[in-house]
Amino acid sequence: MLPPVLGEARLLRSIGTKEGEAMHSWKEFNLTPKGIEDWISWYALTRENVMRCKDGIVLGMIRYQPFEKEQDEDPQEIALLTHLSKGWTLWIDDTFTGKETVHTLFLSWNPFYTMGGKTENGISSNVTKDDEVDQTFALDLEKFKACFPKEANPTILCYQAYIDSLMQSLTIGRCQKTMPAVPVDLDVYLTYQLPFDFSKNQVHLGDEVFLVLSVPSAVGQHTPAIQRTLFGLREAGLPYRHVERILCFSKKQAQKEYTKYMERWCPSRQYMQDFLTEDLHGNLYGWYNHQIILLIPSVEYARAVQYITKIFYEEGMLFQIEDFDAKDFWWGALPGIFRAGLKPPICSFESIKDLLKTKEKKDSLASQESERKGNANVSTELIS
Repeated sequence: MLPPVLGEARLLRSIGTKEGEAMHSWKEFNLTPKGIEDWISWYALTRENVMRCKDGIVLGMIRYQPFEKEQDEDPQEIALLTHLSKGWTLWIDDTFTGKETVHTLFLSWNPFYTMGGKTENGISSNVTKDDEVDQTFALDLEKFKACFPKEANPTILCYQAYIDSLMQSLTIGRCQKTMPAVPVDLDVYLTYQLPFDFSKNQVHLGDEVFLVLSVPSAVGQHTPAIQRTLFGLREAGLPYRHVERILCFSKKQAQKEYTKYMERWCPSRQYMQDFLTEDLHGNLYGWYNHQIILLIPSVEYARAVQYITKIFYEEGMLFQIEDFDAKDFWWGALPGIFRAGLKPPICSFESIKDLLKTKEKKDSLASQESERKGNANVSTELIS
């Protein structure tokens, strides 16, 4: 039996029942957190493919298959990306559950309101009524879906598939839940009786621990070290999430934030200042986080750290196995939790396809053979 939950009364208070009514109860957020359900913002499905969170944001997700990246720019995608600004967040998630790898793009919108009660950071249009936010966001999901090539077979997740994706991000496939008849109070329902332990630096799930690896020097998953590491983890059957998160800024907002951050560098050398604060170029801007999160037996933690360290040392890549900030980045990698793991600086990208999972084009038979041998060595080290 589930513990008593607030049900429909809580939902009505959260989404507002009268025009101009507050989005949420401040009293509710003043409660002392007692468990994971108090920290997770997931709340209720207000449409088949849109979730309203406790902090007022809306969250959707698109499942896709790896595809060959086109060299030509997509005008439709560029027009969409240039409208992203503060309040929008993207999570590019590749999750290996031990049996299969699933690729998902999560999108969230935190509506900003003017004094007149109208949203001001929408992509296509701004609305005044709160119940129109969910409908507008559902249409935006369709626009993002249209940016994928047909080869990717993009699908906007609904109902049970939506719930399954949330559970995969939370437990990397270890636990599953059936969608309740009334999909409300998902923070309580999806975390009920899950053996999470937050008393240590790392997050524990029963006898397993989440190893959080930050890779600030790599963008996307096309870097050899990233490919070798992920291939070795799959060969060894170790569950993981490869997550890239972008807290979006408009170009003007990004340039201001970037200049503010970089102007502290080399204050006595003007020529370096000019170089570091020159204009950003691209179509997508935001704070960029890049994490690989493993779920491994607690007794194997030290061995996994040695393996990761060896791989990235061999590749000469900057990496950080998180300890003090492990929980912060773990929370920030969960879809919808955009207030955790906030680390500057601003990054810019030409296309969202630079971050999505794409099919690799091999330059030569020699490069294929070299990668095959390298991957074989990596997976052997992990399994043995």
